Amino acid sequence: MKSHGVDFLFSPAGVRSTGVDVPQLVLAQNPWCLVPEVHTGIVDHLKAAAQRYAYADAQRKATLMLFNSDYMRRVYEANAGSAAKEARLLLQGIDDANFERGHLPLTFDERRTEIVLVSVMARHKAVQDVVAALASLRKQGVDASLSLVGPWVDPGYERFIRSQVAEQGLERHVAIEGKVSNEQLLQHYARARVFCLLSRCESFGIPAVEAQAFGTPCVVADAGAPPEISGPGGVVVAAGDIPGAARALGRLLTERQAWDERSRAARTNVERFRWERCSQPLVDWLSEHGALH
Repeated sequence: MKSHGVDFLFSPAGVRSTGVDVPQLVLAQNPWCLVPEVHTGIVDHLKAAAQRYAYADAQRKATLMLFNSDYMRRVYEANAGSAAKEARLLLQGIDDANFERGHLPLTFDERRTEIVLVSVMARHKAVQDVVAALASLRKQGVDASLSLVGPWVDPGYERFIRSQVAEQGLERHVAIEGKVSNEQLLQHYARARVFCLLSRCESFGIPAVEAQAFGTPCVVADAGAPPEISGPGGVVVAAGDIPGAARALGRLLTERQAWDERSRAARTNVERFRWERCSQPLVDWLSEHGALH
């Protein structure tokens, strides 16, 4: 780096490199080690402890800390017991294709009575809560369905969810799609009435933003960053509150006025996540420090 005259070293991993004299910019975007309730077994606890140490080191020593949500800023500060030397909020943007495709969103009546959950399907995503909320809705007479879109990282967890779906008699109402193409993903966002993510550990929640580009309201848990990210286009429920989640989903699935209000709010909120806006804090900082010539 010295031989090439590098001005700054940028790390998107939330940690700084040791033994490097070049000023370091660190982007924090993974809260896993800072959420104890998602750790299982001694290996998880040891890995989390090592990561927390490295996160605290970055918080204290990095030239600039960048956080992809205010939630990440707060948990890094709590972990290190101090504020960063200098910090900026660096939101994540979404592809322009989402805005282009979502320019003329489908109306309430044109959409299916469908909930879509898009994520990497891991245990801390609490997919079982969304399935349980769907079961509750159907018992109440709401003819709702659920699409689970995204790869499964734990075969055991996939078996658990499939077993839950079968036990609740939901096989005809839950589509386990797995990984899909980008075109198929956009179709899911466009046709569903509601996006739902009840994750216990989330630094941002970009699928919620992608859904909002199509005017699709969100129901999210009050864990991590999704409440601040989804903004007025989302309804926030307590993590683990299945009846609360079912009520929020049921209202958006069946009440046109409530859906219209949240849909409009979602399309306004998503404008914050255009790349030219999201990148500006970093561009400004680099310009101020002479790294952009």
